[in-house]
Amino acid sequence: MNPTGAVVEEAPSAEGSESESGSQPWLKSFFARRPAGETPALGGRAQLVRISLVVFAVLLVAFLASISVVGGMQQRSAQQKAFNSFRVELAEGTAPTGPVNVERQMIRPGTAMAYLEVPSIGIQQVVFAGTSSSITMDGPGYRMDTVFPGQVGTSIVMGRRASFGAPFGRLSELKVGDPIRVTTGQGEFEFSVIAVRSEGEPVPAKIEKGKSRVQLVTVEGRPFMPDGIVRVDAELEGTAVASSGAAFSSKTLPASEKFMGVDSSTVWQLVLWLEALVVVMALFIWGWNRWSRMKTWIVVSPLLVLVGLAVSDQFARLLPNML
Repeated sequence: MNPTGAVVEEAPSAEGSESESGSQPWLKSFFARRPAGETPALGGRAQLVRISLVVFAVLLVAFLASISVVGGMQQRSAQQKAFNSFRVELAEGTAPTGPVNVERQMIRPGTAMAYLEVPSIGIQQVVFAGTSSSITMDGPGYRMDTVFPGQVGTSIVMGRRASFGAPFGRLSELKVGDPIRVTTGQGEFEFSVIAVRSEGEPVPAKIEKGKSRVQLVTVEGRPFMPDGIVRVDAELEGTAVASSGAAFSSKTLPASEKFMGVDSSTVWQLVLWLEALVVVMALFIWGWNRWSRMKTWIVVSPLLVLVGLAVSDQFARLLPNML
């Protein structure tokens, strides 16, 4: 007892603390300090789970990058290259004038065949022949069971709503009367929007004989979660040129070229890149157990990123052609 009469309790002894922690093994292991540099060893299954999670994260990030940032950069690069070559072809008079040339041979899919301008929503895009997923990764595609824009009849141009630069991302914002300009090997054609419609809405009156229309098509709804198709119908204000026919009929057009078509012709490339990914994972596991972890990351990480981008690119090619 101290002079003031207050009772002072004695602090518990170190032995008491140790005995209490000793009675609770989880608490003792929690406060126990491991020697510097020592890390708990993981079993084979835990290591496999960890590496699998790392690979999945890399693939997910690479896939999102492929359809957004990287995909947009690739699309702009493809557009610039196509614009430069198409401009020269227009000047030289060698640009395509129809889906079938004078020798009755179909133009090669992916060939630049028109330049599309929609000032009200900022569209300035080279249009390519064909509408498969691989082609619309580079820009809008001309559906080859229809006539060329500006020719007698109706031409269909399809584009992506959210991925690979999203060239048709604002298509639903068009209004009746907005101008659309299309330049082909047959000249420059001015169209005027006559309808912007979703599925189930009234269809414009049948096109008159000798007239020309162009129809711009994409999906609508949330990005990557489409809930329908939006169509913009526009009619030529001047005189249409004679039709050169179509490369396909609506029945013979490949399924991959139709609305929301999926191109599975490159699946074999995806299989090869997945095999390469397995090899990289095996190298990662081997290095994790044989080398230092830092050395493993330095050596394997670039390979993992490279193969991950290639795998994600092949997955992106399996997306519907207007997504």
